[in-house]
Amino acid sequence: MELDPAGRGRPRRAGRPAHRGRVGGAAPAAQGERGTEAGQRDPQGRVRVFRGGTRPDPATVAKLVEQLRGRFGVEFVLRVLGVASSTYHGWVARQAAPSRREREDRAITAEIADIHIASGRTYGSPRVHQILRRRGVRVSRKRVGRLMRQAGL
Repeated sequence: MELDPAGRGRPRRAGRPAHRGRVGGAAPAAQGERGTEAGQRDPQGRVRVFRGGTRPDPATVAKLVEQLRGRFGVEFVLRVLGVASSTYHGWVARQAAPSRREREDRAITAEIADIHIASGRTYGSPRVHQILRRRGVRVSRKRVGRLMRQAGL
């Protein structure tokens, strides 16, 4: 029994490139011109406000929209930026009034700080959680840990 010679997968038909018509990378540099170094970006020909492939921060989008809304209008600016209007309007609405969870987090954080200070700053999240449960506050141990981290306790 004979085995096929070792290779890198299925054989290709002669004369056909492996990429099947897809073009990868930028065009080579012109004669006498230096190309872009490895790991460096090539901004020529790109007119984008945000990096491609990343989702823009809603706060950044909102600031930009606020600056340009007088001249161009909100919907036009959002269309040019490629941001859904529901994303922008939802973010603006959330900034106007804190959510129920944010209000609860503030109240629980104040109570956590009181317990932590009363303990001489020695109690960690498990013990603080235990005391909160005794006081009748329904909260998870992980939430207590998160709030303590955010408050720097």
